[in-house]
Amino acid sequence: MKVIPFAIFLFSCFRIIAQETFKPVADDQKVHYAFDLKKNFFESQSAFDVYFKSFEEKNILFNKQILKPANLKNLESLTHQLSRLEFDFRRMDLYLFLQFATNTSNHKAQSKEDSLNDVMATTRNRFLNLLNETPDVTVQKLLKLPSLVNYQYYLKKNIENKKHVLTEIEKTNTSSFNYLKDSRFYTEILNGTPTDTIIAGHEKLDLYNDMAKWQNHSDSAVRADGEFKLYKSYATAGVPLGYKYIEMVKGLNAFSKLKKYDNLMQENCDKMSLSQSVLEVVFDEIGKKTELYKLNSFENIKEITRYDVRKSSELILESLKQLGPEYYQEAIKLLDPKNGRMDIVGGPNRLPLQGAASVYPIGVSTFYAQNYEGYYVDIMLLAHEAGHAIQASLMHQNKVSLLNATGPAYFTESFGKFNELLVSYNLMEKAINQTEKDFYKAKYLETLLNLFGATTGAVIEYNLIKGIVNNKISKPEDLDNVSLEIGKKYSYFIKNPEHKSFWMRLNTNFQAPMHNIHSMMASVLSIQYFQNFLKNKEEFGNKYNRFLMNGYTDTPANLLNNFMGIDMNHKDFCTISLNFIEAEIARLK
Repeated sequence: MKVIPFAIFLFSCFRIIAQETFKPVADDQKVHYAFDLKKNFFESQSAFDVYFKSFEEKNILFNKQILKPANLKNLESLTHQLSRLEFDFRRMDLYLFLQFATNTSNHKAQSKEDSLNDVMATTRNRFLNLLNETPDVTVQKLLKLPSLVNYQYYLKKNIENKKHVLTEIEKTNTSSFNYLKDSRFYTEILNGTPTDTIIAGHEKLDLYNDMAKWQNHSDSAVRADGEFKLYKSYATAGVPLGYKYIEMVKGLNAFSKLKKYDNLMQENCDKMSLSQSVLEVVFDEIGKKTELYKLNSFENIKEITRYDVRKSSELILESLKQLGPEYYQEAIKLLDPKNGRMDIVGGPNRLPLQGAASVYPIGVSTFYAQNYEGYYVDIMLLAHEAGHAIQASLMHQNKVSLLNATGPAYFTESFGKFNELLVSYNLMEKAINQTEKDFYKAKYLETLLNLFGATTGAVIEYNLIKGIVNNKISKPEDLDNVSLEIGKKYSYFIKNPEHKSFWMRLNTNFQAPMHNIHSMMASVLSIQYFQNFLKNKEEFGNKYNRFLMNGYTDTPANLLNNFMGIDMNHKDFCTISLNFIEAEIARLK
């Protein structure tokens, strides 16, 4: 598949020096770096089948109970049942996903996962429809029940969303347009673009199949040739992809209006609990400081070594230990190969994901990578994903309900990005010679400056959607012009006419419009966590652990204020992070 996630592009500046005898996972250790699904999930297929049958039976009873009158007792019982159903669903869903990720020829697991998701989505919708149809007087009594105190935010949030829910008739009338939500056209069009060959010494590299090799090659001319040919190839898909994208955004905007939002931007901002005005202030503040990014880019850093997985785990644990015993113990459980929670050895039929971790509190956390190769980026990836997995473990430890287990993606991402900062800083501090000091210092600063890379994608994405919604963008050429204009302002890597196709590299913009905003906000937050960590490590560790363990029982703004003392609505919210970056550059340059 030729899709290039933006996160991979950001990491493309990491350079590699080959180590002839290096093995990222020792031969005798490979068997330990594979998921132990029997130990962590189900003893056998028959055990899974029994669990699945039990879930089905409980789900049938739940849906029968939904048909009964929406009185207080019934709604109270249904809320508790839904929480338990969500737990069972997430446990089976992760199990099936991991089976498919490690063997993409296992279509049975993929099909089972798809049908399971459909079943659970129907159950959720039926519960929410019942809640929306319940008289206000009953709802108010429901929210006051002592047994539902932990579900107040979940219930309130869905009740407040009532006005945006489509009626059954509206759903039926618009069902033929659901294809607009399917971004499959993105991969289909890009997979049809012409490939090319990159000459790297005596080796011929395929533009797409060998992308990691040329992006990480030690010769800058090889990297430059690859980038030039990639943009050249992508440009051939600009017209069909552009018109499809414009059609998709217009259609999704129509759906937003049907759901009584002003437009697609408002719907997404509401779901992120961010106002458009706050968002645009963040764009503007970061835009004022883009010279920091342009003047301090690290395009020519050369990798000094590679790290086998045991060494990477050791370095990560050494850093995460500073966050307190609760966090550290969960990190050990994840990274210890004896626990069978990591699957990282490459091979055939593996899902092409750079890395993925479990995020739901179901009692076991996992980490999957298509192929751990031991580069610096692999350490950062493992540290980042550990942030997600450990949060899930801490929530489970605190018995957080699955109804309170999800929040805005920028929260989850901020926990991963904080780990990147913590580990990169620790490597810099522990460097033993000048070569190491220079390398790790550059990597630490680069991690801070990733805020600007994330913002580049977020601002382009936001302005493309805004332009289409306001009828100022109507053809692919307009997408090119907006991308190049914004890219030149915010980024050092978008500067030439051929870079106008950069919008095509933002795959999340097709799969989940405005998603890159989460990455930007996560960077702003992670820098503030890290700044507070440096001020008082023990105090921060205590607050941070309570924050992660709590789950999502309030608005993002309230949770940040109450647990971390961070005010997202303050005029200096973004400036605090930018000032820290500037101070660190001045201190270390």
